[in-house]
Amino acid sequence: MTAKGDAYVFISQTYKHGKAIGVLGEGVALLTKALPAGAALNELGVLSEQTASRQQEVIDQFVALVGSRHWSRPALDMVAA
Repeated sequence: MTAKGDAYVFISQTYKHGKAIGVLGEGVALLTKALPAGAALNELGVLSEQTASRQQEVIDQFVALVGSRHWSRPALDMVAA
């Protein structure tokens, strides 16, 4: 986990500030570990996809969400940022 410390901090802060998060392929494992307890993949602007055939769909969804915030995410107070 410490080898990717900067990535964990970046994901945590992005989550806390309600910004869209999108990961593909192997990044899904990192995202899963970095999100706070109570956070869920593929809801409230947190997008992920491991299957190559669906990745373009997730990219399109992510682009549509950039600029919007998701303040109703669970566990925002649990994230140090």
